[in-house]
Formats: sequence, structure tokens, C-alpha cells
Amino acid sequence: MTGKTAIITGANTGLGFECARHLLASDPGWHVVLAVRDTERGADAAARLGCPGRITVGDIDLASLRSVRRFAEALPQLDLPPLHALVCNAGLQLVAGAKTTAEGYEMTFGVNHLGHFALTAHILDTLAAPARIVVVSSGTHDPQRFTGMPAPQYDSAEQLLRPPPGGLTGEEGRRRYTTSKLCNMLFSYELDRRLGHGSRGITVNAFDPG
Repeated sequence: MTGKTAIITGANTGLGFECARHLLASDPGWHVVLAVRDTERGADAAARLGCPGRITVGDIDLASLRSVRRFAEALPQLDLPPLHALVCNAGLQLVAGAKTTAEGYEMTFGVNHLGHFALTAHILDTLAAPARIVVVSSGTHDPQRFTGMPAPQYDSAEQLLRPPPGGLTGEEGRRRYTTSKLCNMLFSYELDRRLGHGSRGITVNAFDPG
């Protein structure tokens, strides 16, 4: 019988899928919510993971703050074990054009930062200590590290909300990605500070998967 729940965004493939696989294998007490945009792919991922009865597929589109809110509001109706972990893993990188979220925000910033910010805010009070929030960032957030990516440029969140006039070029698109990963780091540090650096039983960690 499972006794604790972890939510992993973007868990139908890649790093998120491997995180779910490892978590399920590491402790039979974990129940994992695959929080995904495409529930058919999520169901396929759940089938590949096995572990019947220990996986729930959750419908969430991080490019829609309304979808994020609906996902959070639906959690209590799923009759899950207490929530002890949130892994903010999903992400994307656009290198051209002017694609925006449902609310009209630039897509890279909207998905990589705003969607996860909103999700964390919505479910923070439902986390049961001891709990952990893990944010997948990237070493590209640090301009002192040679990564082959343009250095991030953060002036204000407002400046990042819209695509630049004429849309993204390859260079600017990649810079928006590294800046979104810097925002992940800033968010993680500030959230950890507001949570008393673990004193409330909730730890916050950000890491570079590379």
C-alpha cells in the first residue's frame, strides 16, 4: 500500500519518466502522479512503468494558468496518499517565432517558469512534511560557465512576459531559455527563504541535470 505521493511534471518522457521510474523502484510507498499535457502519452508511460495502482496520470498544460489551477483543484478528488514531493521538470526551448501561452505570455518563460511557479503556489499548502520541492534548472543559468549558450539577461519579469518585436531569433530564443532557467534558480532560493530554509519541513532544491 502506498503512503506518499509525488507529482512530476513532464513525466511521460525523458528525465521526468526516468525520475518516476526510479522513485517507484526505490520505495514501494510512493504513488506517482505523471502530470502531463498529453494524457494519452501519459497513459502509455504509465503502462511502460508498470506498478499498477501506484501511478495516476494528471492532465496539466503548463502553458495555461487555468489548466494549472484546474489540475491543482482536482487533486483532492483523486483520493491520493498525502503529497510529499513536487518535481518541476517539464520545459521547452523555442528558438524562433512569437509563440505565446493561453494568457499571451512568451512561451518559454510561461512554461519553464510561470507554469511551475503557479503550480507550486496552488499546492504548497497541501504538502505534508517532510516534503521536498525539486526544480530542474540548468547550468546555462550561470554566465560564468561555458555552456555554448548565450548568457541569461534578467531585467524584470515584465520584460520577459512578451516575445520581442518581430519574434524570437535563434540567439534571443536561446537566451530566453537560459533566462528562464535563471528564473528557476531565483524562484528556488526565494521559496526556500520563505519556507524558513527547511524549518517548516519542506526543502527546496534546484539542480542541473547535465
